[in-house]
Amino acid sequence: MPLVSVRYRTGEIPNEFLVKLVSKLPGVVASALDVGGQDPHKYVSAADISIDPVAMGELYVSSYHLEIIVWANDFPERRANLDKRKEFIRLWVQSCLDEAGFATKGFVLLLLAPGAFGEI
Repeated sequence: MPLVSVRYRTGEIPNEFLVKLVSKLPGVVASALDVGGQDPHKYVSAADISIDPVAMGELYVSSYHLEIIVWANDFPERRANLDKRKEFIRLWVQSCLDEAGFATKGFVLLLLAPGAFGEI
């Protein structure tokens, strides 16, 4: 169950852009993280992705206006080409910014860690 934190600076990132970004981001992240194969624990769909958009408060210190941090389980198949997976997401976000006609300072960070998920 990957978790995506989308931190944004109000006044710098238009709300219309955020709505579009957050609505399409689960599919993009799922495509970037999926390792395929027969192991159902490694399969990721858009429905598996949680998005947590958070406006940066006045006390939040960062030189960035848009921060996208993806937390996902660490699998050898993901680790083997981590930068390629991160770039897939980053290039998609950049294309959305270009399409919207504005530039901002931001980043995409893909973090892999051991994890265990259990539904209740």
